[in-house]
Amino acid sequence: MLILALDTSGKTASCALARDGVLIAEKSQDTNLSHSRALLPLCEQMLAEQNIRLSDIDLFAATAGPGSFTGLRIGIAAVKGFALMSDKPCAAVPTLLSAAMGVELSGVICAAVKARPNEYYCAFFERAGGRLVRLTEDAVLSGEQVIEQAREFEGVVRLCGENCAELLKTAPDSLFVDIGVQQSAANTALAAFFVPATTCHQINPVYMKDSQAERMKKEREAK
Repeated sequence: MLILALDTSGKTASCALARDGVLIAEKSQDTNLSHSRALLPLCEQMLAEQNIRLSDIDLFAATAGPGSFTGLRIGIAAVKGFALMSDKPCAAVPTLLSAAMGVELSGVICAAVKARPNEYYCAFFERAGGRLVRLTEDAVLSGEQVIEQAREFEGVVRLCGENCAELLKTAPDSLFVDIGVQQSAANTALAAFFVPATTCHQINPVYMKDSQAERMKKEREAK
């Protein structure tokens, strides 16, 4: 199976190709959230270099969230368009699963992506015998709550995810080790082999929090 994956959940836009669980190509660009201008040219360049056409792709995958609200919409919209045009299935890969997929060391993994000051999207996983197993569901936690959950596991916890290193400032020295891995199209492509396929009409972003506009609307309505 040939998978084309996109990641626009953070500051870096990326695309990747994986065939039968093996990464064969990837491209990325730090766009500072200006993904709409960079994403399609990156895909076109990568496909041309690999001599692969969109019609050759068996499955289109996107990092579906949580993450940047605008970024997620861009990635999901691109995958919807690719899948609709070629009549192929899609896969929505959770952001935290994408981050954890990049950790190859055995042990407990904390995937944490900063949402706001002292607030993180977080989930725990464990890699054992080459398999990645989810231990907790995705949640929105304070830094203190992330640290409290990490203390429930034995040994050092592998830390990954965009801007997760800020947790190290308040965590005990022996609790976390920062692996330096974050969500990416490459990790999303590999994770997509283990995520149920869906259609272009059913794949949607996963936000977990209200956008700023939605929060402001609720505040106005509450007054």
